[in-house]
Amino acid sequence: MVTTDGDREQAARIAKGLATDLWAAREDFRAQDLSAAEAVAAAMASQAHLVVINETSDNCGGGTPGDTTHLLKAMLDAQLERACFGFIVDPEVAQQASDASVGATIQVELGGKYGNLHGQPLPLTAQVRSLHDGKLRMLAMFKGMPLHLGKMARLVVDGIDIIVASKRSQTSDIGPFQALGIDVTAYDIVALKSSNHFRAGFTDIAAEIITADTPGLTTHKVEIFPRQFATGPLWPIDAAASYP
Repeated sequence: MVTTDGDREQAARIAKGLATDLWAAREDFRAQDLSAAEAVAAAMASQAHLVVINETSDNCGGGTPGDTTHLLKAMLDAQLERACFGFIVDPEVAQQASDASVGATIQVELGGKYGNLHGQPLPLTAQVRSLHDGKLRMLAMFKGMPLHLGKMARLVVDGIDIIVASKRSQTSDIGPFQALGIDVTAYDIVALKSSNHFRAGFTDIAAEIITADTPGLTTHKVEIFPRQFATGPLWPIDAAASYP
């Protein structure tokens, strides 16, 4: 949008120039994020302590289900040590852990319950380490505001601590970890689901932040979504798109 003092031709000329420059530099504006496996590999190779991996593509603040399994599966496949994941939304598993009680070993189908885009449910053998009612208060962004995540459970699978919650929310601070007895500063890798809001609670304690862009509704890769009502070629979906 260009505003001038009554000179419509000048406005059109400036707008055209700006649009031309933006089009020429369009690739520079695209986020260059990593896949789940790439993000985990980068975290393992890092000399920093601690490393936060944020799964930007499963950000509940943008309307996602919060149960994508892509990043968690990559962490389990890598057999990480001193790593935790907080949190994945799965009320069925949270209830299952609550029914089993602390100390129990349970068989779960974790996450991936909202369609193939979000990954498959993970069949896991998990130990229930701790439980919580999910009634928290935010510690960084909106500090002091009540946050209710429903029943929560801390599961341990192959040495990785996994937090499961019942209600959708992105991870904005260390509160969900603390509630279940996890001191994130004692871990090398902390994974969570958020795009930006988590930075208020983690920037000061993270030596490095690595963004994982896995398949999900808030992915930066907008070309994966169909545009069946588009009136012409759209970039970056169609390489034939051009401006003007």
